Amino acid sequence: MTSSPQKNELEISTVESLQATDDEASIEYIRMTKRVLLKLDLHVLPPLALLWLANFIDRTNVGNAGIAGLETDTHLHGNQFIAVFIIVGGA
Repeated sequence: MTSSPQKNELEISTVESLQATDDEASIEYIRMTKRVLLKLDLHVLPPLALLWLANFIDRTNVGNAGIAGLETDTHLHGNQFIAVFIIVGGA
């Protein structure tokens, strides 16, 4: 069961070419991952940040309206004021 030197060289070169292909594939995978993350950062995060800001401003305004006397103007008592904003606002 001796192998010829040519067969060993062929096996070694095949293994090396497979390793080179794997390296190229992993580099391409890393590049693709970076491109996808950049697209997400540029296209998804800004609208989400604006929605978060609008939500924060809306919740702040509800609290300020309660302090400013909206409860007494609308004749709501106890938790009715908060319940109305939860139902209407969906928060």
